[in-house]
Amino acid sequence: MHTLNIARVSYIGFLVLFLLLSARGQTVKGLNLSELRADLAAGTPWSFPDTTGREKSELREKSPALAMTLSSLLPGAGQFYNESYWKIPIIYGFGAWFAVNWKKADDLYRQYRDEYSASVGKKEFGGTGDERLRYIRDFYRNERDRFSLYLGLTYLLNIVDAYVGASLYSFDVGEDLTGSANLRLNVHIPLK
Repeated sequence: MHTLNIARVSYIGFLVLFLLLSARGQTVKGLNLSELRADLAAGTPWSFPDTTGREKSELREKSPALAMTLSSLLPGAGQFYNESYWKIPIIYGFGAWFAVNWKKADDLYRQYRDEYSASVGKKEFGGTGDERLRYIRDFYRNERDRFSLYLGLTYLLNIVDAYVGASLYSFDVGEDLTGSANLRLNVHIPLK
C-alpha cells in the first residue's frame, strides 16, 4: 500500500511539473490581438512574431555526442542541454512509474516464490507444490521483467531523443521554404 501512495504522489508531482514547464512556453510575446483582428479583417497575411530573440545567424550548433553523453550519465540532462525543458518531467515521470511498478512486482514475486518453495518443501500436492502459487509467482516475475524492459527502453529513448534534439537544434523552421536544392533525376534505360 505504501509503494502505491509513492507512485501516485510521484506521478501527480511530475504531472504538475510538466504542466508548469509546458505552460511556460505557451505565451507569445509581442502579439497584439487588436492588430491581429485588423490585419485579418483587411485580408493582410499574418504570421506569429519571432519570439526566439535570435537571428538566423545566431543559431549555433549543438553537439549530438555531448547531448547523448549527458543523457546517458543523467537522464534528462541532454534535453536540458538542447533546451527542451518540457521533456524532462516526461522522462522522469515514466522512469518513476516503471521503477515503482517494478519494485511492487518484485516484492510480490519474492513473496510468492517463498510461499511456493515452502509448499514444495512440505511435500504438498504430491511433492510438486501448489500450482496456484507457482502460477502467481511466474506472473509477477514476468511483470517484473516487463517493467525492467520498459525502464530500459525509457533510458534508451531518452538518449535517442537527446541525439535527435541536438542534431535538429539549428534546423530552420522559418517561413522561407524555397530552399536552394537542385534536384536532378537521371534515368538510364538500356536499349538493345
